[in-house]
Amino acid sequence: MTPSDPFSLLGLPLRYELDPADLDRRMRRFAARLHPDRATDPVVAAENADRLAEMHAAADLLRDDLKRADRLIDLWGGPDASSERGLPDGFLEEMLDVRMELESSLDSGDELAVQRLEGWAGTEWGARRDAVASLLDGDQPASEGDRRSARLEINRWRYIQRMLEQLHPSPASMDL
Repeated sequence: MTPSDPFSLLGLPLRYELDPADLDRRMRRFAARLHPDRATDPVVAAENADRLAEMHAAADLLRDDLKRADRLIDLWGGPDASSERGLPDGFLEEMLDVRMELESSLDSGDELAVQRLEGWAGTEWGARRDAVASLLDGDQPASEGDRRSARLEINRWRYIQRMLEQLHPSPASMDL
C-alpha cells in the first residue's frame, strides 16, 4: 500500500529535504494515537490499524531519497519514470566500462580496485542526490525544466544505486 501523497498524509511540506527527526516524531504521535489496542470498538481498531499501516508506508517512502524524489516529481506533475528514461550522452558507455571493471575486480579478488570503485560509486551517489535536492528543494514547486532535469538525474542515480547494491547485497535480495 503506497499512499498517493505521503507528504500531506503526514502533514509535511512538499519539498525534497526533510528533517528525519521531525518525521520520526510525527510517526510516534500517530502511532500513539492510532494504535489498534487503544480502540475499544473492533471496527475502529481495524480502521486505525489500516490508517497506521498507510502512515508507516508513507514514512518509509519519504525516508528513501530516491522514492521521495520520484513521488515529489509525480505530485508536481513532472515526467514519470516510465515516460522519461533519458540519460546524458556517454553515460551508458561510462557505466558499462565501470561495471566491467568491477566484475573483473570482483572475479580476480582485487580488493583495492573494488574499494576504489565503491568510493567512486559513493561519490557519484552523493552527487546525484545533491543534484536532485538542488533541483527539487524550494518553497515553490520545481519548474517543468527542473522536474525534467531531476528525472534525468534520478535515472543516473538508479544506475549507481544498483552498482552499490551489487557490492552490498541485502539479505532479502540474496534469497531471490
